[in-house]
Amino acid sequence: MENKKIIEKLRIDEHYYGKFGQQYLSNSDIKVLTSEPKRFRAKVETNNALEEGRYFHQLILEPHKAKDFPMVEASTRNSKDYKDYLEKNKLDFCLKKSEADLIKECADWFMNEDNNATKSLRELIFSFEALHEEPTIAELHGHKFKAKADVICKDIIIDLKTTSKNVANINRYTFDEYGYSSQAYVYQKLFGMPICFVFIGKTKKYYGTKPQEFYYDVAIINPSESTLQSGEQKVQEALLIYDKYYGENADSNIEEAVIKKEV
Repeated sequence: MENKKIIEKLRIDEHYYGKFGQQYLSNSDIKVLTSEPKRFRAKVETNNALEEGRYFHQLILEPHKAKDFPMVEASTRNSKDYKDYLEKNKLDFCLKKSEADLIKECADWFMNEDNNATKSLRELIFSFEALHEEPTIAELHGHKFKAKADVICKDIIIDLKTTSKNVANINRYTFDEYGYSSQAYVYQKLFGMPICFVFIGKTKKYYGTKPQEFYYDVAIINPSESTLQSGEQKVQEALLIYDKYYGENADSNIEEAVIKKEV
């Protein structure tokens, strides 16, 4: 199949995340291979942070999908309403409406806040030439990879992330811990352009001088050369594990694998 047709097929979530897309490695695979290689290709267990991030993305970039985002009016996850909703919709997890409402408030603020920083970001994200949820494929270190950019505008990739952390404390170690270093490396290689990460804090805060007005922290972070080098190292480490246990010429049994390293 021609690359153009493959990319068109990968625009559909069912194909990107499903069996068709699994012929390609991704940054998510890199993180699993280097941390829990026995769980490679296992079903991803979702949680609050992942679902909140996914909902925020849809509210900003795919509002037509956000209208149908799964959520339930329930007081707790032990309640009958919550369990019945999961069973009816064949889900393992979903947001409570109270949680989803907080994310929507954050997204609404981001879309309407009038300060220069957020206005400039919106101008880039929603510029005429901007592409949203744009997939691509390419070969990297002799392996087929896929990636899907949140936003491509002009000559830069923008990746949106929500976080419960203080965005001022995000650093190189954060990038290594959460797989952002390898993401930066993979995306820049596959798309052939630099990437910047936009972190939006999920905690509503109030101005000290204007306690009646609230805001959310926003940080724009460009990965340094050392971060990209760290990301490349993670990718190479993951590919060695992949080739050993899962590649075409795999010669070892993953069930017998033991992690060995020096720290």
